[in-house]
Amino acid sequence: MGNHKNPSHPWQQHISQLAYQATLREAKKRWDLDKPAVNYRWEHVQTVVKLGLELAGITGADPEIVEAAAWLHDYHKRGKDDDHAQKGARTARELLSQTDFPLKKISGVCNAIASHVGLYKDALIEPLEAAVLWDADKLSKLGITSLFHFVGFWAAADRGSLKECLSELQAALEWQEKTVLSFNTEPARRAGHKRLKDQKEFLNLLQGELEGKDLEARS
Repeated sequence: MGNHKNPSHPWQQHISQLAYQATLREAKKRWDLDKPAVNYRWEHVQTVVKLGLELAGITGADPEIVEAAAWLHDYHKRGKDDDHAQKGARTARELLSQTDFPLKKISGVCNAIASHVGLYKDALIEPLEAAVLWDADKLSKLGITSLFHFVGFWAAADRGSLKECLSELQAALEWQEKTVLSFNTEPARRAGHKRLKDQKEFLNLLQGELEGKDLEARS
C-alpha cells in the first residue's frame, strides 16, 4: 500500500489506512474487484492529499485540516450521484475524535468534506481550508496525471477499448473547462489552465496516432 510516509502524528497513519480500506470497499461494490490492479480511488486520494498540502503551504490554509479532509473526502464514495460528502463529514468527526487529531479543528475538516462536491460552481467556497480541498480535488482531475489515472481505472474496470476511453476523455473536456473557471485560489486557477491545455494537446496527439494522421504526406 502506498501509505503516508513518515507521519509525524499517529492520526495521519491511522486515517490514511482507513482511507485506503475505503477505496477497496468502493472497488468491490462498484466493479466487483477485491483488489484492483490499478486502484483509481486510492491514486486520487493520495494525489488530493499532496495537492492540498502544496496549496495549503502557498495560501496559508491550515495544513492539518486540509490533510485530514483530503484523506477522508471520498471515504463513502460509491457512485456519481451519492451523498458521500455529508456521510464523509459525519464519519470524519467520529474517526478523528478517536485519534490525537486536534479536537478544535475537527469541525473545519467536516466542513471542508461537506463542501467538496460539484465539478464546477458559481461562487467561491469559504473558509480557506474548504476552498483548498475543493481546488485540490478538482485539480487532480485535470492534466496528464489525471489521464493516466483514468486510463488505469478504465482498464481495471474493463470498460472497453482505448478508442472508447479516448472518446470519454474528450467528452469530459466540456465540464473541465467549467472546473478551471471555478477554482477558488489563484495558484489552482493557474495550474488548472496549464493542465487543461496540456491535456488537450495530449489527447489530440493520441487521437492523431490512433487515426494514423502522423503518416499523412506533408507538402
